[in-house]
Amino acid sequence: MNYQCLKWDSCFFGMRVAQVTVDSAIDSQILSECLERSDAEVIYVFLASEIAEQYRTTLENFYGKCYDCKVIFGKQVDAVFAAQDLAIVEITTESEELLQLAYASGHLSRFFLDPRFKPHFKALYREWIQKSLREENANIFALSDAQSMQGMVSVFVESGIGKIGLIAIDEKSRGQGLGMRLLKQCEAYYVDHNVVTCKVVTQKDNIAACKLYQKAGYTIENEQSIWHIWK
Repeated sequence: MNYQCLKWDSCFFGMRVAQVTVDSAIDSQILSECLERSDAEVIYVFLASEIAEQYRTTLENFYGKCYDCKVIFGKQVDAVFAAQDLAIVEITTESEELLQLAYASGHLSRFFLDPRFKPHFKALYREWIQKSLREENANIFALSDAQSMQGMVSVFVESGIGKIGLIAIDEKSRGQGLGMRLLKQCEAYYVDHNVVTCKVVTQKDNIAACKLYQKAGYTIENEQSIWHIWK
């Protein structure tokens, strides 16, 4: 078991935030004692989905609730799959259209579903957009028609691995294959940055996203349950 105070989250949310990562070797009593001793106002509890049930009673004793069943997908970058799409442009400035798509991408986020975090949701996603705009190894790509921005994806390279941050397609533009075009653009970005492995994280309840990633060649590497415990 690993317990840590989260400085960035604590600063951003204006409260003490901690995280506990649990493995199956940890006795429920030890977890209970850790949660009891913590002076954090909210604790994220991360544990593999296959062991979540054995800790349910302990977590519910602290009025914990599971707000996310997270699926981690991965694949090897495929230069054949990758495609530079001339209709997809790099976004360098923040806009209301971009932010609205970013918010839409988080409709199943634990920060949206947890009512105590929901007031911070838009500010958090805006911060993630701004981070993608300002950091060197990050980009935002978007597709637009004559009227509006149809879809966006944020992509970055971390420790040599390509990662997708946020991805969303405007509701009116869904079912046209735009998500796949954005994924191909991401993979072209990875090829240009000599990245050989890429990952993306989504919610298990986001069926459409899971199907999209699997169609693009991603396979499930890990599943995690994330609980929030408010002290």
